[in-house]
Order: sequence, then C-alpha cells, then structure tokens
Amino acid sequence: MHKKPSHSSSIQSEASCRGKGIYLSQYRYFPENTFTLRSFIEQDLKAKPLYTTVNPYVDCVYFSKAKTLVLVYGSDKEQKVKVRNEEGAIEEILGAFEMRMHHLVK
Repeated sequence: MHKKPSHSSSIQSEASCRGKGIYLSQYRYFPENTFTLRSFIEQDLKAKPLYTTVNPYVDCVYFSKAKTLVLVYGSDKEQKVKVRNEEGAIEEILGAFEMRMHHLVK
C-alpha cells in the first residue's frame, strides 16, 4: 500500500456472521491502494468476480442489458489488461489514454 513516509498506517479487518469490515487508517487514494482494498473485500467470495480488471491502472464497467464492456485507461504508457467473464477472459493491450468498448453478444 502506498503511504507517506512520515505517517504510519494500519489495516484492520474483522469478520462477523453478517459480513466483513475493513478499517484503513490514513488511507490515501492511489490505484494500487484501491486495487488492494478491492482484493481484501473480494477475499471471501466463493467465485472470482466477473468483469473486474486485474490491472489497477485500468478501469472497467460492464453494462449487462447492453452486453457491453468498457475499458478505460488514463495514462501515457501502454498497459495490458485482463478481465474475467463467463467465457473465460478478455485480454487487451490499451494505448495511452485509450477507451475501448466490447459488445459481448452470445
């Protein structure tokens, strides 16, 4: 997790019969921190979630009614991205500041 050197951070998690709570002291927004937080939340899922990216620098959203997946990358270097779906995975290489749409028709 990214943190400023002058501050100390802690992560605490507690599971209960109703769910799981996570407390992050001095949380700072960075793609890596958000990716790590999502990983903590998804730990107890029985199946890996669909339509999420394994690259913290690429955002994605799936519109189920339109059967459309949108990948958005907002930096100046090329990035690889992999998104799990019902058929396996979609793997792409996105260019700098690229947005790509996939129409997933069965």
